Amino acid sequence: MKIACTIIHALRSYASKYILEVSKYWVKAGHEVEVFTNKFDAFPEGVKVHRLPVPFENHLLREAFFSFESTLAVNLYKIFKKYDITFAQATRFFTPKICYQHFTYKVWARMNNSNSLRDKIISYIEQRNLKKCKRIVTVSQLVKNEIIKWHGIGAEKIDVVYIGVDTNLFSPKNKRKYKKEIREQ
Repeated sequence: MKIACTIIHALRSYASKYILEVSKYWVKAGHEVEVFTNKFDAFPEGVKVHRLPVPFENHLLREAFFSFESTLAVNLYKIFKKYDITFAQATRFFTPKICYQHFTYKVWARMNNSNSLRDKIISYIEQRNLKKCKRIVTVSQLVKNEIIKWHGIGAEKIDVVYIGVDTNLFSPKNKRKYKKEIREQ
């Protein structure tokens, strides 16, 4: 299967680390994985990374530019590559086949009493994409319930896939080693 993912600031945020981890499993399972990102580091062997430069430091401009740029790039590549799956956060301008949600932006904005134009636009894009995509993957039952409640999406469209643990890094075998290192500090 050919899988395309988009992520801004790979390895900087929680969602970026998630893309890194799932791409490892997809490559091991024999899938072709391509990641569209503005910054990247240490993606596993077999993942093709397309760097999309973002010239802005301002958060809103950076997000908007990356969303536009990744939409254009993925759609151009789709003409030639014919991806089976496009996998992205629901806040991108284009609608991926599968949306992944670590939190619900609409709920986050409400909890922070934020009513800015930026938050309204991102909430609108999130809702539009969640309604149009084929499947939604969340990291918890709480996020699934928020999507059902705040976006009116049916539970049958949403799967919960809990965050995994890298057992090579976090292993009982490493316990003594790290315990000793920490005590020596």
